[in-house]
Amino acid sequence: MGIKLGLTYSPYTFAKLSATADFPLGITINEHGTTRTESLFVEGSAYHEDSGVVEEYSLSYPFTFGFGANLNFMFLNVAGDVVYTDWRQLEYKKPNWMLAENKYITDSYRSTWTYKIGVEGIVPIIGVSLRAGYAKSPIPYIDDQITDDREYVTFGGGVLLAKLMSLDFAAVFSGWEKENSTRNLTEKYKLTKFVAGLSYRF
Repeated sequence: MGIKLGLTYSPYTFAKLSATADFPLGITINEHGTTRTESLFVEGSAYHEDSGVVEEYSLSYPFTFGFGANLNFMFLNVAGDVVYTDWRQLEYKKPNWMLAENKYITDSYRSTWTYKIGVEGIVPIIGVSLRAGYAKSPIPYIDDQITDDREYVTFGGGVLLAKLMSLDFAAVFSGWEKENSTRNLTEKYKLTKFVAGLSYRF
């Protein structure tokens, strides 16, 4: 469970400014598994052993700070925000044998700025809204030699049905790329997602 605080300021009726702060979030992971050992000796005898694995991992996430703005005109809404996270503040809390890994976190992670912007236009006569958005969300883990950070492009819309129901849909396109110089390997990732939803207004 985490704590998030935010402030909103409206200098004009059509404009809003906001700031948020996410306090460090604690994560606990319970691991349950089985380790199996099988050995076959030259003389033909065999050895089998199963042992249970029960472990609890605990770590804390860093502070996250966000800043946003919104412009709302008659039939046009524009919103955007930036979010800063210093992932080098990530810290293992338990088990004890993992605490030694904390000293390597600053060499494996980086601070990131995430950018998002979205636009929504409304066609009032037919009750249709059209939406588009863009986001850039860098991967904080730097050992993978990221060459192109994650970017998202979204398109969507909504239709108001009988003034009580809304049908919404969206398409998300994303991709990023990384290189492994030791293996002379380049990996490219692409994501395409379609989402639809139906909401009812009471």
